[in-house]
Amino acid sequence: LILITPANLETIFLTDQVFKIWQMKEPGGNCSLQYRISSNNWLDWTTQQSLDSVFGRCPDTLNWDILSSGELLFIAQNQNTVFLVVWNGSKWSLPQGQTALNQFINPATLDIIEFDNISSVVFNDTLFLVGKDNSNSKDIFFTQKKLTNIQEWFSDSSTWSPIQSSLIGSS
Repeated sequence: LILITPANLETIFLTDQVFKIWQMKEPGGNCSLQYRISSNNWLDWTTQQSLDSVFGRCPDTLNWDILSSGELLFIAQNQNTVFLVVWNGSKWSLPQGQTALNQFINPATLDIIEFDNISSVVFNDTLFLVGKDNSNSKDIFFTQKKLTNIQEWFSDSSTWSPIQSSLIGSS
């Protein structure tokens, strides 16, 4: 008998939807994010859906905020990797890795900084992020990023041209 436990339920009230997201945890550390949506004031809900294809396993930290366009921004951290994902009311964006936040050098000590915990706020479509260093210093770092071109995050197409076969010669 495997006991799967729901945990960390978040209910988010959007303009025309109620969005619920939670974790399903198994003994041994297996974890999956799940979500469902109601578009008619809690009367009917979509079926429970997995977010494994979007976030992978449950992120170490998951923060969210609502953008001025009404889209839902998720800021996730998994093993010192920070990425952003947007829900536009019907579709998930592709995860946007934030390589500048994954590891960087503390200019004062020249130590490698790895965020232990992050907190975020969005104001005027600018993401403000505060993180605590995982090292002995426990220093606090602050950064910000203007969120532009969000619609490009939903692109399913690659910037590569379609693959074609080509005859180059006999060699």
